[in-house]
Amino acid sequence: MHGFPLDPQRREIWRQAEGLQCWRGFSIDSGKGLVRAEELSFVAGAPRANHKGAVVILRKDSASRLVPEVMLSGERLTSGFGYSLAVADLNNDGPGSGCPLLL
Repeated sequence: MHGFPLDPQRREIWRQAEGLQCWRGFSIDSGKGLVRAEELSFVAGAPRANHKGAVVILRKDSASRLVPEVMLSGERLTSGFGYSLAVADLNNDGPGSGCPLLL
């Protein structure tokens, strides 16, 4: 899985995950502390993006728009990366740990 920050000035949330059948928003969740401590982030999956799947982490800006911050891309063709996700604090250290693959 490869992650990289996204330019917050861009209005196209998933330019790198474009495609007719990417299934953007197929899975969604939210949690605090994913990118910054005590800040609520939103997470959305696109299991068919670029045939490998993708997950994007977004935050809400001052105008209540969702701004992309990080995009994680799957590594293998047809892996379904982003098909399901969950934000949970698995080790009880405060921030969400993430699923289905604990990072």
